[in-house]
Amino acid sequence: MSDSHTLARWRLVLGKVADQHGISCAGQADAVRIEQLVGFLFERADGQGSGGGGGRSSDDRTGSLGPSQMTVPSWVDAVNELFPQQSREVMQKELVRRRGIAEIMEKPELLEKIEPNLDLVKTLLTHRELLNPRTRILARKIIDKVVGAKNTAGEYEQNRGLADKPEDIVVVPLKYQLPPTKLRKFLHMKGKEKDFSGLGSGTLNFDMTEEEKTMLSTLTEQATKAHIEKRREPKTTEFKTEDQMLMCIGRDDLASMAKSDFKGAKDALAFRDLVVDTIGGMIGRVKQLRGQDVPVAQIADDDTVKNGLALLETQAGDSVDRQGFVGRELNRTDDLEGVLAAVPQDRRDTNTFKAGKAVSEKLRAQDVAKNILKNVVYPKLVRQDPKGSGAEILKQMDAILRAAQSPDDVNDALDIGIRHFKTKSDKRGVHGHAEFAQSLEELLMKTD
Repeated sequence: MSDSHTLARWRLVLGKVADQHGISCAGQADAVRIEQLVGFLFERADGQGSGGGGGRSSDDRTGSLGPSQMTVPSWVDAVNELFPQQSREVMQKELVRRRGIAEIMEKPELLEKIEPNLDLVKTLLTHRELLNPRTRILARKIIDKVVGAKNTAGEYEQNRGLADKPEDIVVVPLKYQLPPTKLRKFLHMKGKEKDFSGLGSGTLNFDMTEEEKTMLSTLTEQATKAHIEKRREPKTTEFKTEDQMLMCIGRDDLASMAKSDFKGAKDALAFRDLVVDTIGGMIGRVKQLRGQDVPVAQIADDDTVKNGLALLETQAGDSVDRQGFVGRELNRTDDLEGVLAAVPQDRRDTNTFKAGKAVSEKLRAQDVAKNILKNVVYPKLVRQDPKGSGAEILKQMDAILRAAQSPDDVNDALDIGIRHFKTKSDKRGVHGHAEFAQSLEELLMKTD
């Protein structure tokens, strides 16, 4: 180990006292950075160090970023880079306790980098008035993670999703009947029932016999096989018209139907391939122009884009199902995002353009609804009394948002929550009802 390295380590241990003995971190870049980070953490309001590692080294003549010049974001990034997790947690606890509270509260991207801990939770609760809407959402997640709610928002979301898809759940029987003994047969009695469904008799039952474990394993295997077999069964989908079916089924199925001379299948296949090729050409041209930094308004007015949209309108004709197919294909990727919005108003009054916009609005609404449920509604719901009015309102919002087809649907759900929680009694602000109503108002979607 070099002398400079040893001296640098002693400098970090002794702090500024080491200056009196000519001990510095000179020549050890990482040690200098660590000294600056520790100095920033313990630096007093006057910029002077307060003990071990405080302040800049007296030997530092480089003009590098010292404690007084450092910011909370740069400090957090540097600590995450230089220290292992356990050390990071200790230092970040001190950061939360000593300084930078307002800056942490205002910046969700900064809060995300700090290891969740109890001191952070206390700070978030004490200074909740400093939280902006985005940081408030993240703060609820951190509190959930540290405090460990009985049923966290993440668990609720997962369970809610599974409740809507029972076909994805394998139900394992935890009760079964043993074959009757000779005596029970003689008395015309059934075999004894075994029940492993409870907490004590199941989850915490450490006294199961090997025979019981084998039986439960067998039942699990049987249930899983039955579930797999059921999923393999052919599924039927109902369509209102043949044209709707031809526009919705997979291309391979459509191609097979065309080979079998199914009525309208060849024409439908040709139309769908034309739409895909046309939109592919438009996307290729858009990417080329974007690579040349052409303004989006000029891209929307490019001949390939204009002619492509005109061709799609002509080919779709008056068929609502074909217009819908065009709309879905226009929104299959994000490559045309922004370009379609920049199309001049006089070229928007076509059926295919309206169909594309409708699909886009639907997808946008569903994406926003999903995020609202995950980040706003569910974290609030798991803290409500299941029998209270707040829980009922949030469940209504849940139902509307999960079925949302447009921004208006999303706004309807938000409006229900806003009207309820804005006026809900919360004298000391402990439950954060007014805060919650405000966050919902900020999430309202723009509509035409």
